[in-house]
Amino acid sequence: MFVHVALLLTLGMLLTAVLIIAFWAMFGPPSTASDRLDLVKVALIVVGGTGGVVALTVAYRKQRQSEETDQREQYKLFTDRYVKATEQLGHDKPAVRAAGVYAMAELADDWAEGRQLCIDVLCAYIRMPYRDPEDGEREVRRTLFRIIRNHLRPEARWSRVKWFHHRFSFEGATIDSGDLSGCHIAAGGHMTFHGVRFTDGFLLSHLTLHDGAPMWFTNARFEGRYCSFKNSDFRGSKVEFDRAEFASGLTTFKGVRCDAVEDRNAEWIETGITRIDTRCTGGTVDWGDLPSLPVTAENP
Repeated sequence: MFVHVALLLTLGMLLTAVLIIAFWAMFGPPSTASDRLDLVKVALIVVGGTGGVVALTVAYRKQRQSEETDQREQYKLFTDRYVKATEQLGHDKPAVRAAGVYAMAELADDWAEGRQLCIDVLCAYIRMPYRDPEDGEREVRRTLFRIIRNHLRPEARWSRVKWFHHRFSFEGATIDSGDLSGCHIAAGGHMTFHGVRFTDGFLLSHLTLHDGAPMWFTNARFEGRYCSFKNSDFRGSKVEFDRAEFASGLTTFKGVRCDAVEDRNAEWIETGITRIDTRCTGGTVDWGDLPSLPVTAENP
């Protein structure tokens, strides 16, 4: 510290002397004591200003280095939490897996840059082969759906961070029960249930899709006790049920709001909901205000 101060003082004195000599050479020797004093003052001001710039530059570099160090430490903290949460999700005990679900969701809230990654892991858990529901796996999955639901409900009391603009893929999963009622999905976000088997009861009522956010149920099979889309708002967005099959139970679209219906080439295509080659093979569907599917051999 003292060495650095001494070097700076020496450098300042040398720079002051050089400036005095330069001014002397350019403008000639000062004629009075007052002029000589003014020359020294000007040299000191210039040296002081230069020193201030140097000091500010050094301080800026130190601040940048400190911020970069903090960012590296924060990233390491996030990655450590991520590794621990994924280990919990793969644990044999359902209580530990449930803790992993909460840990991953909490990390998603804290880590904006890694939020989609955390959401992808939670969705991937649902897509994993279904374990025996009697070992507590059903409750783990129901907990996961509740957490997603709470982050997609607009009221602040449900979660401190919202996931409206993110992507959720449950493609190909077997889902026996869950609750995503009251969820909102906004621009940039979407949710897909392509190829999903619904085997018990699932709530998708009071959904709201904003700014064209899409949702897919293509090739899905509804074979559980019930599935409800009651009072959902799909206006301005596209929801596809193409090639879906309603095999058993009750599925209701009562109160669903969507855009106008068009009939093209005897296939019912809706701006908000598409149902090309959709089949009712044993289930009961309450289409609400939507037109029922045409009666065919596959839709008796």
